Amino acid sequence: MLVAACCMPAAAQQAPVGSPVETASTAAPEASPDVVVERGMWVDVSDRVTIDEAEHQTFSPVKGVNAFVGYPKHPVWFKLRLKPTSAGSDHWLWLWPAFIESAVLFQKDAQGVWRPTPLGLNDDHRVKLAPNLGPAFPLQLQQDRATTVYLRLQANVATVKLAVVPLGRAMATELGFSIIYSTYLGLVILAISVSLLAYMITRQTLWLTTAAYDFAAIVHVSLTSGLAAAYFAPGAEHLLSGLHVPSGALLLFAVANLMAHIALILQAPPWVQHGYRLSRVVPLVGLLLYLMNLPQMAMIVVTTAAVGLSMWSFTLLVCSTQFDRFTVRILRAQIAASATYTLFFLGPWASLRPEGFDFLYFAAMIPLNLNAMAMAMLIAFRMSLIEARGKARLKQEALALERDRAAAVAQAQAKSDFLAYISHEIRTPLNVVVGLAELANSHQISPDERKQYLDMLVESAGSLTLVVSDVLDMSKMEAGKLAIEPVDFSLADLTTSLQTTYAALAQRQGLSFSVEVQGEVEAAGMVRGDSLRILQILNNYLSNAFKFTAAGSVRLVVRRSGEQRLRFEVHDTGRGLTAPEQARLFQAYAQAGEDKFTKARGTGLGLAISRDLAHLMGGDVGVSSLHGQGSCFWLELPLPPADRATAAPPRPVTNRSAFEGSRILIVEDDDRSRQVLVDLLARQGATPVGVSDGDAALQAIRGAFERGQPFDIVFLDIHLRHKDGIAVVREVRALGPAGQLPVVALTGSVISDELHAAQRAGMNDIVSKPVRLARLQEVMRRLVAKPPP
Repeated sequence: MLVAACCMPAAAQQAPVGSPVETASTAAPEASPDVVVERGMWVDVSDRVTIDEAEHQTFSPVKGVNAFVGYPKHPVWFKLRLKPTSAGSDHWLWLWPAFIESAVLFQKDAQGVWRPTPLGLNDDHRVKLAPNLGPAFPLQLQQDRATTVYLRLQANVATVKLAVVPLGRAMATELGFSIIYSTYLGLVILAISVSLLAYMITRQTLWLTTAAYDFAAIVHVSLTSGLAAAYFAPGAEHLLSGLHVPSGALLLFAVANLMAHIALILQAPPWVQHGYRLSRVVPLVGLLLYLMNLPQMAMIVVTTAAVGLSMWSFTLLVCSTQFDRFTVRILRAQIAASATYTLFFLGPWASLRPEGFDFLYFAAMIPLNLNAMAMAMLIAFRMSLIEARGKARLKQEALALERDRAAAVAQAQAKSDFLAYISHEIRTPLNVVVGLAELANSHQISPDERKQYLDMLVESAGSLTLVVSDVLDMSKMEAGKLAIEPVDFSLADLTTSLQTTYAALAQRQGLSFSVEVQGEVEAAGMVRGDSLRILQILNNYLSNAFKFTAAGSVRLVVRRSGEQRLRFEVHDTGRGLTAPEQARLFQAYAQAGEDKFTKARGTGLGLAISRDLAHLMGGDVGVSSLHGQGSCFWLELPLPPADRATAAPPRPVTNRSAFEGSRILIVEDDDRSRQVLVDLLARQGATPVGVSDGDAALQAIRGAFERGQPFDIVFLDIHLRHKDGIAVVREVRALGPAGQLPVVALTGSVISDELHAAQRAGMNDIVSKPVRLARLQEVMRRLVAKPPP
């Protein structure tokens, strides 16, 4: 994060141009800025110039206390011209960095003779004013005239600081450095420990990246400032002096790696992330140059890359991110501060600044490093928190998925069991139908036996029809294709039909059966609703009641439960239901009891279909039961009164067949189905005519109308081979007066869109296959008004 920390102090980016060497300045605090009148520098390319010879050389001016020497291969001479000072002044020459290998200070004695004083790493005259202060030596300044001193330097460093400062000020400065560095060192060690501990807990790699950055920062600061030699390896200063360039490359790599990681976390644009990834290559290039004994070039590469990385950091200030807003704002503030710091202290305008900012440079670098570490830890903490929340959410989702999977497995198992069971339910009555048909066709049975077999065959066919109807209805329910068709109907007709249907069954089983209709309901007369679906639900209730009641009674009660709402209740004295059985009774594929192949047969779909039908009609279903004391299944529906203007008048009670005297056209392309219908209707007193396709039907209708003997009704199969029933009925309606007769669709389809298309084409009603005589009678009574004779 803190790019500035990887840069060399004091104008390290500027290269020498020729010899004498041009310099740039940075400054350190001096008590009396006017003490040094002149600073100069000159490179001894011959390696053997003496002080007397150096005194006559031309020195290049140095503008500040810091001189860029650029890892010189030859000795560098410095010239300092000092003003006269007052008596008692105590000025020292202070060199920095602390790991200067060889330095010789030349001062004239009272006789005007040059006296050398060695100040290098291993010289006896070397003095440290503070633990991290470079070599220093007291200066002998004159009170009446200016003093000139020379310094011969041999050091593998980039920048040398030569400051003339009072002893007290130097000690105070160094004490401040020591306090800041000690605090910084303690905080970094704590930050690294916290990062490593957090990584072990969260396994979030950003914590490791942060720890690596913290370690690289403290190493670089320690080596660059000489504090590592002062505190950790006093006897190895000559070794540590050559490591500050590799440490800068290491820190630059750590910064680039951390920024690349943060850019990835913040979901910065790809071009920003690619920039940070590419910046990780530059420190490796600098390290390679250093190993090739090109330290000056390595320093320039690393420093330039540091400035470039600071500039690139500004991209995160303007590009959009998808991370936590609070964290992004703090991060952007840190990036702005770090990049501004780097550009201010290391920019090309360094030579324009006044002297006296070394302390500011070092003091500002430490807080910015700490701030950068805090930002990295904050982001890592936020990431760990987000990751923990994400894991918790994923765990909850996994549990939900597991519950859904278990439910799906259970549903699949239920459907698998249902398919196995429904296969048995279909094959059993089918086996009876086939067997009884063969027996009835035999010539070796009596008429009574043949009648008995045929009655059983009809009963088995009815059971098979119910099974298939339940499956088809359930498939329509699940596909959302089942539609409700409200019509005006008579409650009295509905209850009378149920009374007639189940009276014989009750008598055979030895049960008592009654229908109780409250007076106000009976007076309601005609109501509006889907009578077929209501009848389907009540048939399901009643068939179950008779199926599970061995002795006692079954009652159907109809009463009013609210404004325009009726409640149908089926009471029985059967075995009753337990609470768990009641809870799952209206679920698909569910049956009361464990044994699927009990005496009481059924698909397990009837009650689920009843529930869905009731909901489609705006009503509800339910059950109340006590185990061993019987049950009460109820259906509650909104059934408003029929429109008086459109309600059909009550039909006179008659024993006459609905088909007697009616002329009926049957359009069916299956020969056997057509013949069955023709024979069935003929036995009911009708005059049926059968044709096999739509064209023949149109000719028959037109011819009968022209002869003055029009058909009373047409039963038309929808799925004809050459021209379907929907097209045929459109052509029938286009015949004019001849086509204004009732047309009823015959279909085995379960697709509601197809049924609606038939109604829109002009069908008056729809009869599902297999066709039952009772259903045909109901349609005839409603659509064909035949007055009694």
